[in-house]
Amino acid sequence: MIEIRRMEPRTNMHVYFKTPVVINERRKGKYWVAEFAPTNLYVLEKTIDDLVITIGEMFDCDYEAYALADDNTLTEKAKVIKRWFLENTFIKKEETE
Repeated sequence: MIEIRRMEPRTNMHVYFKTPVVINERRKGKYWVAEFAPTNLYVLEKTIDDLVITIGEMFDCDYEAYALADDNTLTEKAKVIKRWFLENTFIKKEETE
């Protein structure tokens, strides 16, 4: 079981999940696989460590691509993913000195 608590998209904010996202991983031959239906995430890696890293990177990229996008640029399916991100996360902006 992999828990994701926050994301770090390439912005000046930290994005946290309201409750940790739990993803069950499984072996498929010599690979590790993880799927997360609400965001259509599917990751396949050779090691569990690589799987965890890739899942984090994918959430970061997906957050940027969906949650930060203008609705006019998204398909209906993409709007569902955007809504999921917005309903399940909150943002803490970095404090500047």
